[in-house]
Amino acid sequence: MSVETERAAGEAKAEPAKLPDYASTVAEKRLALLADAAARLLVAQDARTMVHEVFGLIGRPLRLDVFFNYRLADNGGLKLVAHAGISPEMAVAGEVLALGQAVCGRVARDRVPAHATGIQTSIDPQLAFIKAAGLTAYACTPMQVGDRLLGTLGFGRRGGPEFTVDELSFLRTITAYVAMAAERLRAEEALAESENWFRTIAETLPQIIWSTLPDGHTDYRNSRWYEFTGEAGTDDADGWTAALHPDDRSDAWDRWHHSLATGEPYQFEHRLRHHSGQYRWVLGTATPVRNAAGEITRWMGSCTDIHEMVEANGMANDAVILMHDGLYQDTRASAVSSLSSAIAHELNQPLATAANSIAAASLRLRNGGDPERVSRSLDEAMDAVFLAGDVLRRLRDLIERRPHNPQALSLSELIDSLAPVIRNLNSAAHLAINIDAGADLCVGDGVQIKQVLLNLIRNAASALEGRPDPVITITVEPQDEAFTRVGVADNGAGVPEPVRARLFEPFNSSSEGGLGVGLAICKTVIEQNGGKIWLEEATPEGARFCFTIPRKKGA
Repeated sequence: MSVETERAAGEAKAEPAKLPDYASTVAEKRLALLADAAARLLVAQDARTMVHEVFGLIGRPLRLDVFFNYRLADNGGLKLVAHAGISPEMAVAGEVLALGQAVCGRVARDRVPAHATGIQTSIDPQLAFIKAAGLTAYACTPMQVGDRLLGTLGFGRRGGPEFTVDELSFLRTITAYVAMAAERLRAEEALAESENWFRTIAETLPQIIWSTLPDGHTDYRNSRWYEFTGEAGTDDADGWTAALHPDDRSDAWDRWHHSLATGEPYQFEHRLRHHSGQYRWVLGTATPVRNAAGEITRWMGSCTDIHEMVEANGMANDAVILMHDGLYQDTRASAVSSLSSAIAHELNQPLATAANSIAAASLRLRNGGDPERVSRSLDEAMDAVFLAGDVLRRLRDLIERRPHNPQALSLSELIDSLAPVIRNLNSAAHLAINIDAGADLCVGDGVQIKQVLLNLIRNAASALEGRPDPVITITVEPQDEAFTRVGVADNGAGVPEPVRARLFEPFNSSSEGGLGVGLAICKTVIEQNGGKIWLEEATPEGARFCFTIPRKKGA
């Protein structure tokens, strides 16, 4: 089948190149062809048809009869994705190649261009396929972007002379252009899939999810915002403040501008106007997303409805239970503030991990990263967001004193599931995990135990900021026949003596800027799960927190 016949059967056809008047020499004509091909590839929207278009453009000037475009398949071999000048039967015969098989397979394996001549008189089995296609000259070039192999692109002649050095250089340049265009299309497709995946996740969550550009200009809100407010709203940087309670607007605006100016995470509990006209309490948070250079590329935020917890009957008494003795405030506003601090403390890390994972996926996509690593980052983001939802539900259960429902759990699996969150806490710290298999299976609330571990690991990571050779050690070992002991240790500065006496009371923090509610929540959670929590006696350096949890009977 000739090239013209196959095009008539439905292949894309490019108009013959209309060369400028000045293109009088062969070299000038080829430069003009390269410019025309580059322009078309820049706007190409389909990887297969763009190669047909390029072939239609350069085929006649270079006396080409055939092309084969192979792409690297998932199994590591090559798959024929576009071709011209051969019969359908030959296309089926050459549809799949192993690396090293035939000319194109060898080019892909060695990543070195090949120029085959004397094909019709050769007995080399590597040339059998192109010999059967009637070719007398064939040039194949690896399609690469950096060190990453995409496939191969080969061009052949029937009855024509060998390719000249200039022609080979031209075809290799064309192949490089096609590879860059294919990579652009792959990245655009992956980015679109990533954005669609993010929006799918964001639209399934019960929280309001939003994002802004580095200057605070809102560029996305999920549908929860519009369902909650009942308004279309605006995407102006300051448009969201109109939905805030008038008494909260000034503080919210000041805190948001402080975060934009400093890069510090945003966190504020405030009242947001519901579509019913009522103002409901929400917890607003935002985390900066940074690129490899540490520059903020966007902000990811959320608003979580906490109104029922704030307004629940007996909230003041429940706040006393959560905060323990001595710190109860007589005013309702203090109870709200204390409870909101606890909620913010528990939700901050999972949401920060989600934002960082989404940022990592976006950065990898823009840098041509591995799609599997992009997918893994998005899965980690989804897991972190769902963990935030689980934590919020367990906090509600804790505050409203709902019945406790312990279940069998594996501490090793639970610790493994926290790996993405731990990586975001202190990437410089070495994490050592020692688990006694005989103490692995326990009984308790998995989400609540995750909360405790996350709090203790977060405190350890914070204590190690700026320390040389930071190490966090997690141990799981038998306490006795009935309980397992879990320890989280660091080699930081340790806990100051004045803090130790009131360590598990709320608002008693040894870290600058800390809320001092994390260990109070840990104590409540562990006691509800039938265990105890304590700080071991001072060691030469660092601190070691331990808690117990009932072992599974028969384990």
